[in-house]
Amino acid sequence: HVVDELALLSANIVEVVHDRLSSNVRAGTTGVTLSLETEDQKHMDKLIQHLKEKSIDFKVLT
Repeated sequence: HVVDELALLSANIVEVVHDRLSSNVRAGTTGVTLSLETEDQKHMDKLIQHLKEKSIDFKVLT
């Protein structure tokens, strides 16, 4: 689902980190960190807004 939404807005996924063992990941869930390439700040802002509108739980790490 998240990948489809990112593809709609032409975000380039550079790296995927899958985490099921960290203490901040609830039992039965998986944390995923995606490293993305965007065109510029405007493109990144558009991606953030789109994900929020889709109610996708995420946070931006810089």
